[in-house]
Amino acid sequence: MLASIIVTSANGAGMLESALYSALHQSVPTSDYEVLLVDDGSNDRTSEIAGIYRKLFGNFRYLRLPVSRGQAASFNSGLEALQGRYFTMLSSSDALDREMLAQSTAHAEANETEFVFCDRYEVSLTEETHRHVEIESFSTSDLIVEGALMKTSIARDIGGYRALGGAAKDFLDRYLAASGCTPVRIPRPLYYQGLSPTQSPDSPNGTGRMWRRTNSL
Repeated sequence: MLASIIVTSANGAGMLESALYSALHQSVPTSDYEVLLVDDGSNDRTSEIAGIYRKLFGNFRYLRLPVSRGQAASFNSGLEALQGRYFTMLSSSDALDREMLAQSTAHAEANETEFVFCDRYEVSLTEETHRHVEIESFSTSDLIVEGALMKTSIARDIGGYRALGGAAKDFLDRYLAASGCTPVRIPRPLYYQGLSPTQSPDSPNGTGRMWRRTNSL
């Protein structure tokens, strides 16, 4: 299989369906990719939503952790279960552009690189604003790990996220050191990062997120 989209969620049912909708409506053939939802021991409607999507989409898979183990452990569990040669991550409260997977995998294959990243929109629902974040000078400090396309085998070789903190920058730095590749940028916002009501659109790399289904921004 060409690629996997891994979605991690911990009691994120309120926004989860929008994320899954964007992941399952990519422009590439469904036979070329899968969407894996890793449920970090949620006690909301996450399992019910997963059951519905499993019936509707043949390329949707669901992995539930019996107890909450945190985002790093959730991702690492999903990483071991992925079937795609490449993978990208999606927060349960964010969304992907319809062309995200097609463009990212095309760049990876054509440029023989193992790391493709794109610009993103930071979206504030409370302020009804969105900002195009352009990453012109590559730095792992300017990236969010979600939305970047990476090679599954390399991520497994480095052990995924470290248990201590599970910082995205640490994971990206170790991944790039192991791959030795030149990162390729897609100068187009293909990832939508929703900001929480307490977070300013000018705050980089925030973790609080909020999203609704919209591809018209």
